[in-house]
Parts: sequence; structure tokens; C-alpha cells
Amino acid sequence: MAEAGADVALVVTPCYYRGGMTSAALVQHYTEVADASPIPLVLYSVPANTGLDLPLEAVLTLARHPNIVGIKDSGGDITRMGLMIHKTQQEDFQVLAGSAGFLLASYALGASGGVCALANVLGAPLCQLDRLCREGHWQEARNLQHRLIEPNTAVSEHHPPGC
Repeated sequence: MAEAGADVALVVTPCYYRGGMTSAALVQHYTEVADASPIPLVLYSVPANTGLDLPLEAVLTLARHPNIVGIKDSGGDITRMGLMIHKTQQEDFQVLAGSAGFLLASYALGASGGVCALANVLGAPLCQLDRLCREGHWQEARNLQHRLIEPNTAVSEHHPPGC
């Protein structure tokens, strides 16, 4: 991907041997990938699709790797996301919401942003939500978040495989 011009690589949790994917195995996997990659990595935890959650302890360990710059967390557990943000504040590590369904809540906790499928069809409103949150216009942001929940649900539940 680096040769094609990518700035970062989004690397999903390896789920093919789910039973063997302990926290230690995941740390080893991502460390080896990051060590070999010419571009920075963003961890990608999407348990609804992989059946495997990237454990918080593994994320915190990997956040210290110089070639791992963040995580796209699509799990939807806002408490977990808050812990990640809190515990990686001293690292050069970005926590990104993996869905527009909890984007506002993520920003409220200090997330850096989001990588949301909904942006493919409603990019302008998501950019507006980003701006409102960064400027501290929380009531307007909340109103917009409410308007985005149903379209996000439709995109999340009915997107074609591979998207």
C-alpha cells in the first residue's frame, strides 16, 4: 500500500484462528506487522465482523510502538473508548470512532475523530459534526448526531460485504 501512495495502513484484527488470538498473540502480530511496515499502522477493532475484540491491554501496549499511530474502534463500547483515550494521552496515539452512531460521544471523551462508513453518503454532515464538536457547540452537535443515527443504522446494517 505504501508503494500505491497510502499514508497509513488500517490493519484489522486477525480472526482466522480466533481461539489462539490471545492478547499476547495479538501484540506479537501487530508488532511484527508494524516493524515491517514502511508506513504507520492504525489498529482496527471491529468485533461485529471478526468475532474478536482487541483487548484493552493489547491496545495500551501497542500504543507505545513508534509505528502504530492509532486505533479505529468499531466496537461501540464508549467506556472502553474512554479508557483508551485516557490511558494513551501521553502517547502519540489517536483513538478514532469506527461508527457515526457514537461519534459525538467519542468526541466528548476526547477522540481524535472518526472513520465512519456513513461518510460515504453523508460526508458533509459528518464534517459539520466534527466542526461543531471541535468548536464546543455541543447542543448543535447533539441535534445533528440525533439526525444521523437512523441513516447510520441503515448503512451499518445493510452495507454490502467488503465495505
